[in-house]
Amino acid sequence: MPFRKGDPEGSRWLDNQPLYIDWQNETVLWLFANSGRRSPNMPVIRNARLYLTSGVTWSLHANHVAAKCRYQEPCVFDASSSRLTPIIPSLSAATFVAIANSHVFSFVLKKFVKHNQDIEINDMRAMPIPLPTPAQHDALESLATLAMAAKRRQFAGTAPDDDLVAAVRTWAEALRADGPRYLQPGAQAALLTGPADCLEVIENAVNWEAEKLYGVEGLGPFDEF
Repeated sequence: MPFRKGDPEGSRWLDNQPLYIDWQNETVLWLFANSGRRSPNMPVIRNARLYLTSGVTWSLHANHVAAKCRYQEPCVFDASSSRLTPIIPSLSAATFVAIANSHVFSFVLKKFVKHNQDIEINDMRAMPIPLPTPAQHDALESLATLAMAAKRRQFAGTAPDDDLVAAVRTWAEALRADGPRYLQPGAQAALLTGPADCLEVIENAVNWEAEKLYGVEGLGPFDEF
């Protein structure tokens, strides 16, 4: 099974760690039977009810930068990396990671929750998150999916495919037509020649949708961390 322990590289949207854990029946029985046992190299099982579900994790340190949050696909995860798992139907993990990666989210976190480099789990729990309307939820979820597709291309060192470019171009046109001036893509990003260009447009669109969600559209830029 996929196994996650955090991301020392501090990626956003996704990590790039090919880690796995032996999750056969006999291994799982041994892990649970010996959890917390006072002997060398014994396991400690925590939050097992959340294993094999989707969630959101993030880098602990964010000094004068926006939070670096990642979508965590169903997996077994280690306690060394904080993680939150949405449990209500009106907020999927993909939508949550889009909100958490927006500038306005980090602005509120740094200005009103705790202003230092460490983002701990209690800080994330204290964050106000307006529940999106179905249309807002779909837009943010779609953007998160596009961001993860672009990130996979970036990890692989390959160019974005036609479907990704077409979807991102639609958002770029919407930003140029109706988005705040500070979120409109630059000339280089608008060419969409590589995954990084796609990510720039997608993240600007995420910031735009998050501003609408928090009721502060056009009042930024919210890039003061």
